[in-house]
Amino acid sequence: EKWLSKIAQKSNSIEHKLERQSERYLNKLAKQEARIKKQLYKKDSALAAQLFDGTDSIYRNFQTQTTRADASSAQYFPYLDSVKNVLQFVKNNSPASAIKSKIDAPLNQMKSIQGRLKSTEDIQKFIQERKQKIKEALAQYTKLPKGLANSYNAYKKEAYYYAAQINEYKDILNNPDKIERKALELLNKIPAFKDFMQKNSFLASLFGGSAPENFGTPAALANLQTSAQVQQLTSGRLSMGGSGAQADFQQNMQAAQSQITRLKDKINKLGGAGADVDMPDFQPNQQRRKSFLQRIELGGNIQTQKSNIFFPVTSDISVSLGYRINDKTVMGVGTGYKIGFGRDIRHIAFTSEGMNLRSFFDIKIKGSFWATGGAELNYRSRFDHFEELKNRNAWAPSALAGIAKKYRLSKKMKGEFKLMYDALWRRQVPQAQPVVFRVGYSMN
Repeated sequence: EKWLSKIAQKSNSIEHKLERQSERYLNKLAKQEARIKKQLYKKDSALAAQLFDGTDSIYRNFQTQTTRADASSAQYFPYLDSVKNVLQFVKNNSPASAIKSKIDAPLNQMKSIQGRLKSTEDIQKFIQERKQKIKEALAQYTKLPKGLANSYNAYKKEAYYYAAQINEYKDILNNPDKIERKALELLNKIPAFKDFMQKNSFLASLFGGSAPENFGTPAALANLQTSAQVQQLTSGRLSMGGSGAQADFQQNMQAAQSQITRLKDKINKLGGAGADVDMPDFQPNQQRRKSFLQRIELGGNIQTQKSNIFFPVTSDISVSLGYRINDKTVMGVGTGYKIGFGRDIRHIAFTSEGMNLRSFFDIKIKGSFWATGGAELNYRSRFDHFEELKNRNAWAPSALAGIAKKYRLSKKMKGEFKLMYDALWRRQVPQAQPVVFRVGYSMN
């Protein structure tokens, strides 16, 4: 039951995300097309009328479209295919009617998400066609007006981010978690299930709907060409071209493999693991593929000061909430509490020595080094009750700027050192330190 619940929850979540993102990006693309139409109308009203005739209604139809009942031509997803067949196998071989009824819901959910995936494919195909038509229409002009060029570039960006977002969800569908993998591993040990998969999977349907009786044996490979036979045939054909033909062929093959490798590296760098992702002519912001919560960074840092004539030994303990605007910029807010420990180890006393409210930014410079800074308000007097913090005149500003070194501690946790200069340190009473050093951590 836990496995069934996990499947239904995951597929339902992905389906809703696909629907929500499709509606969101269709709305954005429709607005961009309206801007392009408005700009193009000023230059060529006849072309604008022809190019955008009826597109508003098509966008509206896609936004209100329900899932496709016929998902037979949808992209192949090994995980979905396996889960659907597992559910069907358990349903067919379970004598208990109660279990069969529990399987109906996730089984229908599998069919529903396949329909939603087919709908997203239709939308992506439509967007590609629209982008190509607009490109061809604008190609006749040697120099586009700035407004028209900006609108078209914005349209291309939204089209790219939609495809990237959909591929992100597809990748999730193809990555089962621990519970799902364990269930599939156990079922694959059952001969009856293996036979069921060979005859009912999507891949089996490509070969006439059923697998041969000798499936998985050497006899099933009879009459198929071996690699040695293919190589012999190729060598025979090349020998007819003279002594230099073989060398030219090898050189061309190496060049082709090198091109393919570079292309794969470029695709991986852009973060596009699936199909339907065009090569963008701009630097993509990979944060656009993440949800709001995935772009949030929870952080904290500690800053310790020795005792002096004004203060005991103190530590500033702060927490922060950052938002990744793009791959190289983080902005956020935070608050800190200054705790006192007394003059020395013989005079330990815990006291409240101040509070801190802050805003900050981090901008990546190169590698693990970042420019950092922010504005802060500091309450630098001892207090016993929070009511004392309401005195606005007791809060002093700080303007910080400096450099940070960030390093990875684990997959989700990072550490950082910050060295900053406070441009307003002389204004604080008692006078603060001009140089601030902080050690911090963040999670995302």
